[in-house]
Amino acid sequence: MIPAPFRVVLDANVLYPFTLRDTLLRAAANDFFQVHWSEAILDETTGNLVANGIMSSRF
Repeated sequence: MIPAPFRVVLDANVLYPFTLRDTLLRAAANDFFQVHWSEAILDETTGNLVANGIMSSRF
């Protein structure tokens, strides 16, 4: 299979809302684009989840 030609960086503001994240990751799984993020983006996402009580700081 040929990889998707588009590279997309998913920032923390689209990784936190479940519905948006789910939609974008499903699109990536169906080869509409290649998904990328950084450790800093994941740290920001985790910080937002902890701050809003969605997950604990111990993971």
